[in-house]
Amino acid sequence: MSQKVELDPSLYDPIQLLKITRNGVAKQPTKIKAAKAAHPEKIKLLARFLKEMTEPLSGMLSFIYQCPVSLTAIPCKTLEHQILTESLQGFRAN
Repeated sequence: MSQKVELDPSLYDPIQLLKITRNGVAKQPTKIKAAKAAHPEKIKLLARFLKEMTEPLSGMLSFIYQCPVSLTAIPCKTLEHQILTESLQGFRAN
């Protein structure tokens, strides 16, 4: 039999609303360290792309990240499908 545990609200601060901003999203590509990656030559190309596309992408990504989790999953599933499709084509070709 489980016991219900009640917390005294005066013991903790309430969780504030999570704010995802364009500037916050734009900071992340600047922190990529391509030299530490398993395949640095490919990561350097991706890091360069992300750094150059930070301005247009950060606005769209910050908008997507503010959506409910159920909607945020749509871009992730789309990317997952694209990766799977490309991988399967590569396996079949080789």
